[in-house]
Amino acid sequence: MADTTLPTAVILTTLPVECNAIRAHLTDTETLVHASGTRVERGRLPGTSWYVALAEIGEGTLTAATFTERINSWLVPQALFFVGVAGGLKNDITISPTRCRCPGSARRPCAVPELPQPG
Repeated sequence: MADTTLPTAVILTTLPVECNAIRAHLTDTETLVHASGTRVERGRLPGTSWYVALAEIGEGTLTAATFTERINSWLVPQALFFVGVAGGLKNDITISPTRCRCPGSARRPCAVPELPQPG
């Protein structure tokens, strides 16, 4: 059973290159295994009190939904991020560099600092 009292952020990725890039920033990593076989690597984020649980979940919306729900219910993180290169997006789609959802309501504005906008 994962310790849910530790301040934890979950980061989900699709590709090995994305997962490896994040893993390079973690220390003291360990593998956690859910009863269903789902695996995450949990490590410390240096200079903070935070743990990061990292999972490479593969492609597909059904896969992403299933793993997101399972990991969220299992680890009960304070934050959950999907990080990736968005390689499937087409050139004619405009996207925001940041997505944010606050607990309780998708319509309530989030109290996050202003992030720099791309070029």
